[in-house]
Amino acid sequence: MMKIIFTRHALEQIEKRNIAETDVAEAVANPSKVLTDAYDAELAHYIGKIGPRFLRVVVKIIAGDLIVVTAFYDRRIKDED
Repeated sequence: MMKIIFTRHALEQIEKRNIAETDVAEAVANPSKVLTDAYDAELAHYIGKIGPRFLRVVVKIIAGDLIVVTAFYDRRIKDED
């Protein structure tokens, strides 16, 4: 079973951005899309719809665990229906 682990940076950023840890976990558990990072093949971007907005969660998978690097509401994404 994969665990979701937050880096200190991720915790600071989601607190600053008023994002709930449960919303981050929901976006990772039930993403509408998963993308490979354009610059680092070890990173993946999990995109989840939280209410009317899209939450982008950047993760690194290490030993089967999901390490959350950062998360933010991505205003560039308009609709993925």
